[in-house]
Amino acid sequence: MHVLCPTDFSESAQRAAEVAALLAARMNMPLKLQHSAPDAVVSVEMPVISQIEERAKAALEEEASRLRAAYGVEVETDLHFGRAVDDVVHGTHRENTRLVVLGSAGRGFAGRWLTGNVAERVAETVPVPTLVVRQPAPLLKWLQEGDALKVLCGVDFSITADAALLAIKSLAKVAPCEVDAAFIEWPHDWPWQGSEEATPEGDAEWRETKESHQRDLWERVSGLLDGIPVRAHVRGTGGRLDYEFVRLAEEMSSGLLVVGAHQWHGLQRLRGPSFSRGVLAQAARNVLCVPLASYTPEFSVSPVRSVLVATDFSNNGNGALRVAYGILENGGSIHLFHVASLGKGDAAILENGGLHSQVEEARLQALVPKELASRRVKVDVKAVHRRDVAGAICEEAERRRVDLICMGTRGHSGVVSAVLGSVAQAVLAHTRIPVLAVPTREA
Repeated sequence: MHVLCPTDFSESAQRAAEVAALLAARMNMPLKLQHSAPDAVVSVEMPVISQIEERAKAALEEEASRLRAAYGVEVETDLHFGRAVDDVVHGTHRENTRLVVLGSAGRGFAGRWLTGNVAERVAETVPVPTLVVRQPAPLLKWLQEGDALKVLCGVDFSITADAALLAIKSLAKVAPCEVDAAFIEWPHDWPWQGSEEATPEGDAEWRETKESHQRDLWERVSGLLDGIPVRAHVRGTGGRLDYEFVRLAEEMSSGLLVVGAHQWHGLQRLRGPSFSRGVLAQAARNVLCVPLASYTPEFSVSPVRSVLVATDFSNNGNGALRVAYGILENGGSIHLFHVASLGKGDAAILENGGLHSQVEEARLQALVPKELASRRVKVDVKAVHRRDVAGAICEEAERRRVDLICMGTRGHSGVVSAVLGSVAQAVLAHTRIPVLAVPTREA
């Protein structure tokens, strides 16, 4: 793991590199200093291109030496030719990057419109958190002197906000943080809504709602930050949410704004104004943009894409097929399986097992509902003859590496189950694959 810091050797980039070096030292990681030199296309002798490369290498090594001497951090250098945004994005995808730190000149809307802003475009693209340094002083005091960093996080009760809060939790391990969480609300149907300057503060209904939302916000944030003190703020606005968030940051003199990002591109931008993109464009303060791609929740969901449905052709056994279709509503595969139980005197059936299997596989095929043919669910059928029914089901499930076994059961329990036995219970006892037992439905 390393901290990546792109640089163009400007004053803004040098201050950002100092922040990056201190962060890398605090996190016990190397710093990778990256420069993208212009990809010059010339029609003269090659020595000209060679001179460009030599100058870029010398400048990069000089900056790396400065950071090593000042902060005692391990610094690697990486020189590219081409567009800075592309080089940073490709680097974070190829290598094990923990954080991107870069400076922003803050040229304003005219500059952004004409030439684009590298910091903002990187933050909107890379799969790891990006720290855009615009006011290095509070970050340097935080990292060098241990002053608590005033952090303002935008929270909207979504998973992207959770990603931002977990990033703050990691920052608090580096050095102390004072955390404020802000929920900016825009109720469309209230009478005061309708202009950029409108506010709901005089509305009694809003005040009651605000108190309720403030409690919900504090509970959500404090639970995720796990003991880190936090203050909750709820604001109503008739204008854009990102404008109000940046305004609040100015009022509170926040040293760092933290926002989660979906990183929507292309037609996805038509969903509405991007909060993170608006904050990146508007804020004059430091911004940490945390993409959803970097979020690794402690609780993860195991998707079900393949199901083995075991049936004995009874109504209850066949009902398991309906349940499997419901589970695979978004697509997957169903392996419809039948095991014919054999007794001690059934050696002849074993000898002719292929013929019997073909007949029973035709019965299995007839169970597949034609009405659901348009669903993205692939169904195959198989029938076998075995003395150990449960063992055959477990074997087939393991062989196919299914995510779930689905089967009907008569629902016996206690003494009745001990006397009668249960194929479902035997499967549960002998497989490592989750088993869904579908009980008998009342007629």
